[in-house]
Amino acid sequence: MTLTPDGYIWLTGRWTHRFDPATETWTSAQLHPDAAGVHTGGCMGDGQGLLYRGSYAQIHGIDTETLEVVKTFDIGEVGDDHIWGVAVDFEGYVWGVPRNGTRAYKIDPATGQKVLTFNGLVGAYTYSDMTGFALNQLIPG
Repeated sequence: MTLTPDGYIWLTGRWTHRFDPATETWTSAQLHPDAAGVHTGGCMGDGQGLLYRGSYAQIHGIDTETLEVVKTFDIGEVGDDHIWGVAVDFEGYVWGVPRNGTRAYKIDPATGQKVLTFNGLVGAYTYSDMTGFALNQLIPG
């Protein structure tokens, strides 16, 4: 679950769910055609109209208005479980942490390339906002 500066509340699972508190309505979109088989993790907005979310060995960038997948980053490596933790840092990089928690990946969202693999983590289990960026977007300061 995360909040984005446009006022939406997000839940991710087999589908991407957006709640608009102004209208008190939910909008949902499938991530993959076979939604029953999708295994997903956390989510976080970038403050510029994209929601990033984990799915298997990938992170997807979803347009916060249309709910279309507009970016897909293939980042998982051999030995990883699902990309579970997803966050955006203060420099705009997207981070992914596999559920088994032994490493973290830093991705350049402009290129989709890993710019850093941080190894040696123990039990790093996270869903979102592990950087504090989401909170800062909502309460600047």
